[in-house]
Amino acid sequence: MDHKMFMSEALQEAAKARDSNDWAIGCIITLDGEVVARGRNRVFSAHNRLLHAETEAIRELQEKHFDSKGKNLVLYTTLEPCPMCFGAILLAGVRTIVAGTNLDQSGVSATIDTLPEFFMQPHFKTTLITGVLATECEKMWLSGTPAKSVMKRNIKINYATDADGIQIYTSPVQHLEPDAENTPNSQKEYTHSLKSAFSSEH
Repeated sequence: MDHKMFMSEALQEAAKARDSNDWAIGCIITLDGEVVARGRNRVFSAHNRLLHAETEAIRELQEKHFDSKGKNLVLYTTLEPCPMCFGAILLAGVRTIVAGTNLDQSGVSATIDTLPEFFMQPHFKTTLITGVLATECEKMWLSGTPAKSVMKRNIKINYATDADGIQIYTSPVQHLEPDAENTPNSQKEYTHSLKSAFSSEH
């Protein structure tokens, strides 16, 4: 699957969010390789802090394809999902997440080790791929009005870069297992493992 092509679509949604003076974050969802839902951050323009790009895309997905849970769904988002959005993603039945960057360190890879036991059940197994068009996604996020305000307050954002200068966030928690064998150097892939009360290996 061409992750870069679909991430470019998510970047188009992020540009719309930026132009509305929202956080410059965009999201799309594909079903069997076809775009079926789109979303962009609308927190400030709609005066609703729950209107993240991912929740907007999931709402459209549910309206059009309510019975799609467990099918070949892939969610592309320019900024790694926050814990709220990750919960919505799991409940919507999306099992592959492709993220551009975790520049502000708000993404779920930093907190996935603390998920409730309910979400450790096998049917919630989820793969997270990060670093796809990372540089483009970072520039987009930083171009938004809210992000500029953050930078003016001198809030330090810590992140690592690979040899090509592309941002990579590698979570140290045990519930994320790198799949380095089949993953290009510019991106990382993690599979949500299931060592919990619901498995034999607790």
